[in-house]
Amino acid sequence: MDNHTLAAWMKGRSAGEQAELAKACDTSVAYLKQISCGMRRPSEALAEAIHLATKGEVAAISFFPRLLRLTLSHGVIIT
Repeated sequence: MDNHTLAAWMKGRSAGEQAELAKACDTSVAYLKQISCGMRRPSEALAEAIHLATKGEVAAISFFPRLLRLTLSHGVIIT
């Protein structure tokens, strides 16, 4: 399974698929786009919902770069 940023995931999907993700995450496509371009940061709950709805293609940890660096530096990756 490839891990993508939300921006890359959104870019590769149709408007319908983006709307399905937003619905599955109980948010709007506009809010997801704001997250994907760095204008907003998701809550832990929304990051988890995105992770689950994309079947891990967009890892929840990707939204928390300090935690990602910490896990990488210790050789632990949780998906």
